[in-house]
Amino acid sequence: MSSESTVSDYWIKSARMDLQTARNLLACGEFSWSLFIGHLVLEKMLKACYAARI
Repeated sequence: MSSESTVSDYWIKSARMDLQTARNLLACGEFSWSLFIGHLVLEKMLKACYAARI
């Protein structure tokens, strides 16, 4: 990846896919796994914010 926006876009895309997974797990009643994946989403969004600012 050659630019900050590309790195940021990568983390955002990854977080969005994980968010959908967390929603699917929640709908199936898998609360612990949904929470775990939700935490990963938060971390990835924070990385995207950081990458956008450096």
